[in-house]
Amino acid sequence: MGVPLSRYKVVVCATACEMCPQMSQVLASMDSLALYVLRDGCAIEQLVMEEEQNNPDYAFLFDLSSPGHIYYRWRLYSLCEGDTLRTWRIEPFVMVEGGQRWIPPSMTALQMAAGTAAAKGSAASEHGGSRERPLSDRERDRFEDMLRTLTVERADIKNAMVFALDCADAGAEVVETLTDALTLPETPVPLKIARLFLLCDILHNSTAPVRNVSRYRTRFEAVLPTIFDSLHETYRSVETRITQEALRRHVLRVLRCWRERYMFTDDYLNGLQATFLQPLTASTEALAATNPSLAAMLEALSNEEL
Repeated sequence: MGVPLSRYKVVVCATACEMCPQMSQVLASMDSLALYVLRDGCAIEQLVMEEEQNNPDYAFLFDLSSPGHIYYRWRLYSLCEGDTLRTWRIEPFVMVEGGQRWIPPSMTALQMAAGTAAAKGSAASEHGGSRERPLSDRERDRFEDMLRTLTVERADIKNAMVFALDCADAGAEVVETLTDALTLPETPVPLKIARLFLLCDILHNSTAPVRNVSRYRTRFEAVLPTIFDSLHETYRSVETRITQEALRRHVLRVLRCWRERYMFTDDYLNGLQATFLQPLTASTEALAATNPSLAAMLEALSNEEL
């Protein structure tokens, strides 16, 4: 993030556009945005353009002839055609009949760039070049404001996730702040679910080719047992069965997502699930047993309604 887009080598001919990125780190914001637009539609792109018009990391959205915009257009089209961030078709293609021929970047070139960046990051770490830094007062205030007002809306989650990626070199404090926010006992359930979704999104993007981002996985792995113990306490103390069931379903879906993406080992995920689903107190079990009408209502609700 923040590397000048001019570092990308782009060859534009009369009938072809060949994109050969030389610095893999700067791809993260373009790749992430392309994924969100693919999933949620062009409204997300418009929202980012409105909110980030002064952010140089998103300058590629406004300069339509820039190397970054050319790369972004190709990436979005490629994902729409069924390609992934790791594998894609490299044959020349035409997006619009009568338009230019596009030559995608070779997968080997991007993989070599990512490997070079990783090697440089490792060397810098050995020489103290990637030492952890604290969040600045301004960054900490901004992140805490995001956590206080976070909702499950995708745009909210995305903005907070991008902040975490941008501040990956202060990842220890980002993880600590989010962990504290997730373990506050007085936090309302909807806010706690939104913060859990944010954690999930940061983990999902921890493979992005951005320096220090991969550390998030190890850091969260160390604190997730504490977070899930707190989620169990919330689950046990919720007064309404509907809210309790909604929390249970969201937490189990997050675990299933991590399992499907091989985020952690099965044994570790089984431990988190067992922590969350510890036996409830007798009073909580009695609530369901003595309210059959409420149980029937729950059964009738769809997953979306819950």
